[in-house]
Amino acid sequence: MKILITGAFGNIGKAVLEESYKRGHEIIVFEVENKKTHKNARNYRQKIKTVLFGDIQNFEDIKKAVRNCDAVIHLAAIIPPISKKCRELTMDVNYGGTINLINAIKETKRNIPFIFTSSASVMGPTQLQNKLVDRHDPMIITGNYEESKIKSETFLKKNADNYLIFRLAGVLPNFSVLSFMGAFPLMEEIFDMHPDMRLEMIMAEDVATALVTGLEKLKSGVAKKNQAYILGGGEKNGWQLRGREFISRLFGSLSLPVPDQKYFTQDINKYHLDWYDTKEAQQEFNFQDHSIDYFFKQIKKTFRVFKLFILLFRKIIMMKIVRMSPYHEKSN
Repeated sequence: MKILITGAFGNIGKAVLEESYKRGHEIIVFEVENKKTHKNARNYRQKIKTVLFGDIQNFEDIKKAVRNCDAVIHLAAIIPPISKKCRELTMDVNYGGTINLINAIKETKRNIPFIFTSSASVMGPTQLQNKLVDRHDPMIITGNYEESKIKSETFLKKNADNYLIFRLAGVLPNFSVLSFMGAFPLMEEIFDMHPDMRLEMIMAEDVATALVTGLEKLKSGVAKKNQAYILGGGEKNGWQLRGREFISRLFGSLSLPVPDQKYFTQDINKYHLDWYDTKEAQQEFNFQDHSIDYFFKQIKKTFRVFKLFILLFRKIIMMKIVRMSPYHEKSN
């Protein structure tokens, strides 16, 4: 199967690329053109059939990308924290790009299966509920990113007829020094995690398993189409925990102390993640392969060689980290 992957060189995209290649699919990549994506294209040249550089906001670029594919996994998006500052860009890329893809698929006159990645954050603030968040619960607009995903989901329900929507919990990369350094600017989001909040995340590899399996089942007509699922790491793998435990284990794995609580939010609903009912998704796509213990063991293993350096410069490192907190100025 010739799979078009938009945003293939992002965190999730690389995992999807690897999973698709492992299963013997031909991969067509659609990406924005810059030095980073050119470098990634060179690094993955043995696994990619075609790389197309273009603008997802440009319908002609999208038509060329869709022309020769058998299926689409749509990952390209503007995500937080950039989405918080750039509403117009977020809507044009996330919502407008989805519209372009569906319209381009329609022009082919072929029933091309379409995988759309949404976010569990579209379920809004749910911490005061006394139950697992379910895929059938209502969606709530709480920010630019969530609005773009909700509008995209609504568009799909009205205008597409062979799709699956996957709402992702917080996605963590297959850990390496490079992946951590790339994610370091996103550390500011940690400070929006209340210590008492229910928190569930998932590794990018497990997301990739679900997405590629979903696509294969859509293509073969086995999956019930036009459904929305939530993807989380699952209770049995230890991913349903409280904010303080996740933060403590994360900093502990890096040989760093947990920042003072004054740098964290006082609003338990600030960070829109929760615990999720993923039973149906797991039964359908069998994707929950990695435990939270595995994730933290990978961090410790990766950073073992840097432990002495981290201990020596711990004070400086912590100063830089706490300055990323949105609550840093208020706490001083």
